[in-house]
Amino acid sequence: MKKTIISALLMSAAICAGAQNMNDALTFSENHYEGTARSMALGNAMTALGGDLGSIGINPAGSAVSSFSQFTITPSISVSALTSSYSPDVFTEHYGALESSRNHLNMPNIGFNFVWDTYRKHGLRSMAFGLISNTTRNYYDRMSSWGENANSSMFQSYAYDAYGYSPDLLNSFSSSAPWDYAVAYQSGLISRVNGTDDYVGATEVVSGNPDGSLDFRVPGILEQSYDRVTSGIKRDIVMNFGMNFDDRLYLGFNLGLPSIEYALDEKYSETPVNPGDFSFDYDDLGTVSLSKARKDYSYRASSTGIYAKIGLIWIPFQGLRIGAAYQTPTEFEIEEKYQISGSTEIMRQGSYDYYDAQSPVGEYAYYLYAPARFNVGAAYTLGRSALVSVDYERANYGRMRFEDLRYNDDYVDNKTFVETNDYMRNKGAAQSIIRAGVEYKPVQAFAIRGGYTQMSNSVVDVKAATRSYAFGVGYSSPGSFFMDYVVRMTNHPAEYYSPYTDCLSDTGDYTPEIRATKNVFDVAVTFGFRF
Repeated sequence: MKKTIISALLMSAAICAGAQNMNDALTFSENHYEGTARSMALGNAMTALGGDLGSIGINPAGSAVSSFSQFTITPSISVSALTSSYSPDVFTEHYGALESSRNHLNMPNIGFNFVWDTYRKHGLRSMAFGLISNTTRNYYDRMSSWGENANSSMFQSYAYDAYGYSPDLLNSFSSSAPWDYAVAYQSGLISRVNGTDDYVGATEVVSGNPDGSLDFRVPGILEQSYDRVTSGIKRDIVMNFGMNFDDRLYLGFNLGLPSIEYALDEKYSETPVNPGDFSFDYDDLGTVSLSKARKDYSYRASSTGIYAKIGLIWIPFQGLRIGAAYQTPTEFEIEEKYQISGSTEIMRQGSYDYYDAQSPVGEYAYYLYAPARFNVGAAYTLGRSALVSVDYERANYGRMRFEDLRYNDDYVDNKTFVETNDYMRNKGAAQSIIRAGVEYKPVQAFAIRGGYTQMSNSVVDVKAATRSYAFGVGYSSPGSFFMDYVVRMTNHPAEYYSPYTDCLSDTGDYTPEIRATKNVFDVAVTFGFRF
């Protein structure tokens, strides 16, 4: 089984403008549906059911199924529990498992649906109008990992890659030099080797070879530490219109206005286990020892988007329901802000000296086109006492693409993202989502529900799947009030993060690797009113 590999600091997408990558596209394009407590408890297998405000984002025709108007609000709490382990290279097993978690209060659903009865006996029996907000992804997460490495260093990698950039370029943030190299140079994380075009990392020592060449190496054991915190929500605000024909055919249309707020903060440091191994002789400073080297990255993204969705639900005979829906590609306009900082702490004659630098706040904006979605479903109801429902949804992430915001300018072509779009076309997979749900009512006012969701991976040749298990109950009063409750657990497949690129070989043998597994627990309660 191939690994799901995401380069952790490759996620720092905006080191320079136009550095967006496939991981960014997936972060903003993928849906992990939430909704009302009832829809979550049924595994969101709602394509053929309808009648619930959590279902309308999945199938617009669901709004026309109800014979009554309704308002729902769904508060929830989400707990993300992540376990990470570390390996310094491909030769060493992962070790040092660390557990971290984040809690977040959320509002996965709020909205209303107004049903207007035409009082006709045949044809168009009723129409529905709705405005609903449903959460389609939760970004709250935290990962911490650490380990020891004597073979490679992030700042060794920076020094190697900075070759060819003059000190003048690295002293400026308005030059062509990438900002992470400029910050590294200005904060002492890398330095120019006198009389050469080479750079040396703060975690390296340099020695001369008999042939006059230089040898760069990490002289001792480094404790490498990585911490990542993400937060934010992706919501779909839906304006819905639905029609009921003869209580057998339901049609619906959504105008979707998704919004994204996303934040990422990364902290990476390298600390010598024995500072004496990292001693350097400087003409003007004397002998100094490295105490700590650190790089931080902050990233913020906000976005608005638009798509259209059409759907139908058909009842060919009593008990059986068939549903289908199609959603157009979503156009997102994404605005980013990012900043990089670095610091070096050295010990000299018993005291500490600090060197630090910080980039300006960078800004960049671009379009992202997320793929179209198609879903079908079937449900069978046994009167008013039980039901079973199954869905299938498909989205081809090979169709994702970026586009420069300035493309419509006659003086700007659209070559910025050619390589990235080609990569996504080849590596993006057609994701299949299977959803199933059951409901049983031992008495008319009380319901017991269970649900299951399985999402295949969105990267080709990666077989690992995301799976969710849900259980819920519901109460419906004789009057207008109803309430639903759900507990859901989602198991995410293991992912592998590489904080930096190995510069010692073409094979990447000495690239550290962080393995992360995550479980997410959601508890939600829906309060609803019919009118």
